[in-house]
Amino acid sequence: MHRKKKKKLAAGVLGALFFADVLWCETVFRLTLDAAELSGLVLAALFAGAFALFVTGVSALLPPRGARVFVVLSAAVLWFFYLSQTVYYRVFQTCYPVYSMLNGGQVLRFWKQILSAFASRWWQCALISLPLLGILLYTARRAFAPRAPRRGVALLFLMLLWHMAARCAVPLFGTGAGTPQDLYDNGGSIKQAAQRLGLMNAFRLDAERTLFGFPSGGELDGGLSPSPAPDEENSPFPEQPPAEEQPVYGPNALDIDFEALMQAEQDAGVRELHGFFAARQPTMQNEMTGVCEGYNLIFLTAEGFSPYTIDENLTPTLYKMVQEGVNFTNFYNPIWGVSTIDGEYVNCLGLVPKAGVWSLYQARNNALPFALGNQFRARGYQTNAYHNHTFDYYRREVSHPNLGYVYKGLGSGVNVTEVWPESDLEMMQVTMPEYLGEKPFHVYYMTVSGHMEYNFYGNTQSARHKEAVEGLPYSEACRAYVACNIELDRAMAYLLEQLEQAGVAEKTVIAMAPDHYPYGLTNEQISEFLGHPVDPVFELYRSSFILYRKGMEPRTVDKPCWSADILPTLSNLFGLPYDSRLLTGRDIFSDAEPFILFEDRSFITGRVRYNARTGEALWAEGQQPDEAYLAAMQQAVSAEFTADARILETDYYRHVLPDGP
Repeated sequence: MHRKKKKKLAAGVLGALFFADVLWCETVFRLTLDAAELSGLVLAALFAGAFALFVTGVSALLPPRGARVFVVLSAAVLWFFYLSQTVYYRVFQTCYPVYSMLNGGQVLRFWKQILSAFASRWWQCALISLPLLGILLYTARRAFAPRAPRRGVALLFLMLLWHMAARCAVPLFGTGAGTPQDLYDNGGSIKQAAQRLGLMNAFRLDAERTLFGFPSGGELDGGLSPSPAPDEENSPFPEQPPAEEQPVYGPNALDIDFEALMQAEQDAGVRELHGFFAARQPTMQNEMTGVCEGYNLIFLTAEGFSPYTIDENLTPTLYKMVQEGVNFTNFYNPIWGVSTIDGEYVNCLGLVPKAGVWSLYQARNNALPFALGNQFRARGYQTNAYHNHTFDYYRREVSHPNLGYVYKGLGSGVNVTEVWPESDLEMMQVTMPEYLGEKPFHVYYMTVSGHMEYNFYGNTQSARHKEAVEGLPYSEACRAYVACNIELDRAMAYLLEQLEQAGVAEKTVIAMAPDHYPYGLTNEQISEFLGHPVDPVFELYRSSFILYRKGMEPRTVDKPCWSADILPTLSNLFGLPYDSRLLTGRDIFSDAEPFILFEDRSFITGRVRYNARTGEALWAEGQQPDEAYLAAMQQAVSAEFTADARILETDYYRHVLPDGP
């Protein structure tokens, strides 16, 4: 009895299957993305054609058995890629780049959250699995044709032509900052690229840049200062008193001869940076300059912290610190590509992180003269840093010593109970005896009690304080979020108590800011706290920066500010020498115009809020639309991303300040 002969698999059908596979998975994945532009789906479809030709071309070059293996593996890789990106996005609210994939072992430590995300998105994962099942079933009933080298080469040549044609279509969707063209040519976060170019294109470009080097954005214009002084005629801030009534303040700048540096520099990229920074105007010292000189400083990056957790009854210590300290009512905390560690990078260095890498780890061997640990250590302070989760997560055991700290974490000196998430209160209890003594100190904490996910069965701190939040009129996730941050409040209460007992409370400044907004909550859940649908462009990132010292005069600051402003603000407050031209952030207490950047190239200044997703400009009250100003600020934003990436790439501070400030 003869076995029934299988039908041959036509190359055109094979190509159509893989084209449909990519387009289907892109469509399903985009159900996860927020603000997923239509351009992303269109461009994904165009480039999917090139991928389909690649699979059919390579399979034609292989013998039948090899072709079958190649096709099955290609379909399986596609399935795993889209499935893993979907689950990763559900956990971290971004797509993983190649750099993080190569360090994927660390992500697996969040296996419980990953399983939970998989369970919550089972329907999406099932939809992504359909093309793989279809390809396996269809090809199993078909015979692969014998090798056809000529046809394979022709198909691969056609793939190149198709790819070139798809590339030519990218500018049709815009050529300005943050457009698909800009992301394709100059780079950006993989999340942005996935939204506007498609996930496969975003990952392919990221892989190319990982292998051959990342672009550091567009060209720098040394003649344009991205730190323009306020326009006196259109300034939204009150007029200053006459000059004769003001103290004379100097600039927050160091004695740097940029002209001599440019003449001596051989590296064109570094030389261009010299020209760029030489053209910037420094911020001026002010009445807050040096008022805390000689004091201690405790600086905390608080995991997932936000104003929604500040309550007079539930978190009385946090409430007290806001009411009796400096109340920043217009503070923003943008999220970046690598959430927490990028949030630390901005908080600690006053710069924008580079897309596609762990910027703080990349800077592990760079000169970081303005980092607070290095600044205070040079002045004889004890400088310690602590984290109550795994000490080497994001390679902090390498990056944080370079910030100037003696660093300890769970598993390396911070002996807290190993639960998920760990207790901030316990961290204070085991670490404070190490630095409360006669020597002045600067201490940095990275907390973890406020970490997602927010429920009462997988979050130890939420479960610990469940009873306290039972009466809140919110969903379970929102109540669990508030509950786990009660542990942070208890930690701060203990900290204040110990400072008081040590007799240093009035000589210790406490600064605290989040790493990112609580992305473990959906926008709908965050809207519960607000009482209205949250604006995902700006309001989502509006947050809380706490600056407190016992006995200080309470103060409210309405000026728009953001996480990059923390470093220059604290540097000015403590009288530390720094050069404001070399930082993206600005001293909040200076008269410099606000300049707040977001990952998608949206921005806020004293005059306008610009939404890069829609191109909409919302002018401040009393401001007339000014297209020239808007264009200049768009250029300034683009230049800032470029400059900050090059600072990291070139170890720029070592060129300009080889001996420190």
